[in-house]
Amino acid sequence: MAYGRWWWFVPPGLLIALFGCGLALINFSIDEIINPRLRTAPAAVKNVRLARKQRAKRAAATAPAAGAAATADGPASTPARDDEKVQS
Repeated sequence: MAYGRWWWFVPPGLLIALFGCGLALINFSIDEIINPRLRTAPAAVKNVRLARKQRAKRAAATAPAAGAAATADGPASTPARDDEKVQS
């Protein structure tokens, strides 16, 4: 570098650094695909799924006892909405 031959060191060094960054990005993407801990659903999706499960349990518990088509949430033929909130 003291003799003005920086082109012998800087471009290969930059290419090695870019190659390393590219491999790291590929590693992160493969890790997100393969690792089950990183594949968790967002909180909103979890809340919707939980609400559906709770609604199904309530419908199953009240339908045989009541014997009617209506449940606590409304008529049995009404489909559940995805934007309903979870009742705690």
